[in-house]
Amino acid sequence: MFKNINNICYKEYDKYELLSKTERLFIIENNNIMRHVPSFETKYRMIKSYLSNDLLVDQTKQKFTQVISQLPVNYILTKLTVLEYKLNVKSELTFVIECLCEINMGISLLVPINFYFIYNDTNIISLDDLLNNTFFKEEFNVFLSHFN
Repeated sequence: MFKNINNICYKEYDKYELLSKTERLFIIENNNIMRHVPSFETKYRMIKSYLSNDLLVDQTKQKFTQVISQLPVNYILTKLTVLEYKLNVKSELTFVIECLCEINMGISLLVPINFYFIYNDTNIISLDDLLNNTFFKEEFNVFLSHFN
């Protein structure tokens, strides 16, 4: 995945998605159970030629409520392996890959099904502020240079 993996901070953990016809989507992660609150207001933005890349940015606000008890009885459970990559421990930018585990002829393979970046800086107010932020640009550019 990366040209020089030794310089990248790496974290791996399991996450579960529980889907029910009546109760919708639940996420089980880090010993927490959260119920997704559906929102029908999506907000996407296409940014052309940002550091020589086209970006599709999903700014949809995802809402979750914590579940104390009472999970649905009939559901489909999907186990995901989540891989997180950072340039260093203090980095605000994280590249996340969500994978399904498939067993093929006795060999376990991780199949990526979703990938995205997360940027955790509370000082950034808007997407335009983020894209103009020098630290973000530098981190994003260095991150992209590690991809094959």
